[in-house]
Amino acid sequence: MYTLAFTVVLSSLSLLTGKASAALGKNNLYSDGLGPHYQFNDKLPFKGGSYVGVNLPSQCASYAASKHDDGSAYCAAASMQAVNVTFPDCSLAYTVCYCNEAKGIHMSLNDVLVQLGRTPTTLRDYTRFFLSFPDTGNHAVTWLPANDILVFGDESSEAGLTVFIHEQGHTVDQSFSTSSTFKNAIAADTCVPDAYANNNEVEDFAQVTVMSLYNDLFNAYPSGPSVSCMQNQLNAYQSNTRINKAAMTRTTCDLSIRQQHNHLKRDVQGRWAHFHSKVSKRDLETGAAKRRLFKETPVIIGVEMDIEAPSFEITDTISHARVAVTEKYVNPTPADAVGVLYAEPTGKQRL
Repeated sequence: MYTLAFTVVLSSLSLLTGKASAALGKNNLYSDGLGPHYQFNDKLPFKGGSYVGVNLPSQCASYAASKHDDGSAYCAAASMQAVNVTFPDCSLAYTVCYCNEAKGIHMSLNDVLVQLGRTPTTLRDYTRFFLSFPDTGNHAVTWLPANDILVFGDESSEAGLTVFIHEQGHTVDQSFSTSSTFKNAIAADTCVPDAYANNNEVEDFAQVTVMSLYNDLFNAYPSGPSVSCMQNQLNAYQSNTRINKAAMTRTTCDLSIRQQHNHLKRDVQGRWAHFHSKVSKRDLETGAAKRRLFKETPVIIGVEMDIEAPSFEITDTISHARVAVTEKYVNPTPADAVGVLYAEPTGKQRL
């Protein structure tokens, strides 16, 4: 469904059970879903990591206040916590927001971070926030174009890892699934991965992500039915350089992509865009604009944000500005360089 400028993409237990409608009208390659067949096991091991507690980002607080069908909030504000987790394969942290209410079905924070750390960094690169909430069942949601992933219930099993990968597939999609290339590929095939993929092209693409990653790791698809009935979809997916690169395993993240989706950088750029037309050329030259930007855009203490506007029109106000942002972990710096919204970490914990 569509909500204003955002698209919400839903995933549910049908990933595992294969129960869903057949809007695409294709046969289902796997009648029982991908989960029972696509077991990654030691091909996607957890290689450790560390995390620090930070104050809850406002975006996560907004998600927590969202309502279930029964009118209850996803999570009480006082029960939400946030951590910045760093894995060995990427120098930039990922922000995970977690509801620590022990109600219904839920994952432990450690299980959430382990599952996230097992996913290939090349898929993780595209995610902004990752959130976990308890619920009465297992399902997941990806909000686009924010690229925020919300997992409900307990997806800590091996089959649950396919849900994490599926949701990351949505963040990689970037409308390729609704392009003529992918739609034509579906039309030319006689099957799609499973009943959940049969819902629409977007869910089909996310399931193809799971299959393509498995094939890349194992150099084969699981034993069972032949994938030849959906070969055009696989070819279309794997012939797109950007998408296929994301589904291939690499030892380190792609910083050029990760920085685009790192919420610290995106929030700073968003705040700049909001008021840059009110910033004078003199303010830029004197540094007043930089102080103002950081006053209005708090970031994590210990992360230095270097903001530059290397090009602008010579007028009383700036109508166009190109903002370059770089980040590095440093000791806290003066107030005009680092904001104070996020509390200084109380200590790093090893996963």
